[in-house]
Amino acid sequence: MKNLLFALLATLNLFASEPDLSPLLAADTLEKVKKCKNPDLNATKECVQAGMVAANLKQDYGAAEGLFSLACAKGDGEGCFYLGELYKNNLVKAADKSERETKISAYYKASCVLYEYLPGCLALANFMQEELGDEAQSFAINNTLCNKKYAPGCYNVGWMIERTGGDIGEMMEYYERSCKLGYVGGCERAAWLYEGNFNENRYEQVKKDSKKAKQMRKKACELGDKQSC
Repeated sequence: MKNLLFALLATLNLFASEPDLSPLLAADTLEKVKKCKNPDLNATKECVQAGMVAANLKQDYGAAEGLFSLACAKGDGEGCFYLGELYKNNLVKAADKSERETKISAYYKASCVLYEYLPGCLALANFMQEELGDEAQSFAINNTLCNKKYAPGCYNVGWMIERTGGDIGEMMEYYERSCKLGYVGGCERAAWLYEGNFNENRYEQVKKDSKKAKQMRKKACELGDKQSC
């Protein structure tokens, strides 16, 4: 599977040409670019860091694409992820809808499957669900993320169960698990439900529990949710 993905990236020519950055960039960023482009160095983090400067500070998305592409080609999952983000957010234009979807999928899959970069897996799951309508694949990816103790994946599984009318007890388990792993959204949602803030019969399985609600609110507060404090 990994070999097939890398072959797909090469066949589709998804690795961009070398970036041509403005000389107005700060010296430290230019040094990162120099290291990034040096074939004798595996300076992928420098590629990503310089790409972030090009994208966020200079809005030079073509240069950012080139830098992220160098990182991705050298095996950096974060670089592949940011390539997907450029196309996902239409900061770099594809020829048409089909090419856009192909590139986003390929970059996110490379980030996730080839290089096991978990934010890339989360992005892939969201893209599958939101744009391609593949609920089953999205659920499977999120569940795998949750099993790897990646909190947003647990929250997403809980939300997908809730949204599709699944088992409420199982839903709560995923929300609480995401909370324990440090995802504030899971704490907030679990607390809200334990406080009895619902009027649909399907939630009756969630018994009002002020003690658990306070525990969830306390954790949410610790994670930065001021409204829960």
